Amino acid sequence: MRPGCRRPSAALLVVTALAVLAGLWQVGSGGPLWRWAYPHLPRQVQGLPYRLRAALPARERTPVPLPTTLPPEGHGAPQASPSATLGPPLAALTRQTEASPTASLTVPPTTDLPPNARVTGLVHAYQTWNNCGPATAGMAISAFGPAPDQAEIARELKPDPDDKNVSPDEIVAYLRGRQSLGATWHQGGDLTVLKALLAAGLPVIVETWFVPDPGDEMGHYRVLTGYDDVTGADGDSGRFLAHDSFLGPDRSLAYRAFDADWRAFNRGFAPVYPLAREAEVEAILGPLADDRSMALVALARAQDEVAGLGDAFAWFNLGSSLLATGDPTGASDAYDRARAVGLPWRMLWYQFGPFEAYAAIGRWPDVIALAEANLRNASNLEESHVWLGRAAAANGDRAGALTAFDKALRYHPGFAPAVAARATLVAPVADP
Repeated sequence: MRPGCRRPSAALLVVTALAVLAGLWQVGSGGPLWRWAYPHLPRQVQGLPYRLRAALPARERTPVPLPTTLPPEGHGAPQASPSATLGPPLAALTRQTEASPTASLTVPPTTDLPPNARVTGLVHAYQTWNNCGPATAGMAISAFGPAPDQAEIARELKPDPDDKNVSPDEIVAYLRGRQSLGATWHQGGDLTVLKALLAAGLPVIVETWFVPDPGDEMGHYRVLTGYDDVTGADGDSGRFLAHDSFLGPDRSLAYRAFDADWRAFNRGFAPVYPLAREAEVEAILGPLADDRSMALVALARAQDEVAGLGDAFAWFNLGSSLLATGDPTGASDAYDRARAVGLPWRMLWYQFGPFEAYAAIGRWPDVIALAEANLRNASNLEESHVWLGRAAAANGDRAGALTAFDKALRYHPGFAPAVAARATLVAPVADP
């Protein structure tokens, strides 16, 4: 040992080791210190938890699939073929859709639109780790003026940096909270309505399925910035342009491939616009501006795709559209069919229609099974904790419900559904 140097004491080594372990636990578990520091850290450090988890043995990283076990016959069991004839409740709604005067309305036809259009002024931003929602919201805002940094937006939209989902209604509420902007979320869209909005100079946020690597499927937001109807060398009849927070600016999305990914979310989209242009946007949206008419339009499309494709996304969209029309029983049947065909294991991180439909008709075991499957893959899904809490409350387990709601609020402080659900359990009892 050199003169003047002393070997660290055993106590100091123990303290240092404990500090390192505590830091790794904070990072790996998404503890409160990590959540506080996350927005202020470099991207390389933000990615540390993901690299740590990627180093786990493969057997510990295998996704837990969503359960496909269905209730007994008469409670949503599938027919022999997923594309079999729809049952009476669905057929009745088919007739209702055909008779609806709003279902036949459309936005201006493609021939009335220019062959190409581009929204100017958007500033692209690459997302930090797991941050496509806040990054996409910021890019959309930039079309109308300076936008907050995505770290600032994330502090409001996803206090837990490892939050797997920022819902469309959360993004829309954030955008509408800016005094000069409007935004609304719609489903059942088509390529024409997107092009009409873009031709009007308005950016459009869309949620699509995204497969960055084989077997690694997830939901992903993009902001559309333009379109071009010119047929490309690949034979596709046109393409959208998008700022993608993961892939980069001005990404070209062929119409056919884009629509195949978009329909996983029932073709959901949000135009972003100055409030002064709200009436103009509603005119472009046509029937999609009204919740009931929008549900009927989406329902008709889903019924066509169930008959023609019969895949899990078609059945899932049918369930979501039936739920929006006020038919949770028919929706549950359709969601059962989607589960029987096989949903991607991350599907219910982003869309919660099956939970709502099953809860509405008292199928709490299904709610619990789906929520627990989600949480075995990611323990911090606040929406799944809320559904477990609602199931516990419905089964008379007040303590279990409070525990579940508190977990949701630990991961997402102020999460409105958890706050509201918890309040129903702790409301003061009136004196007799």
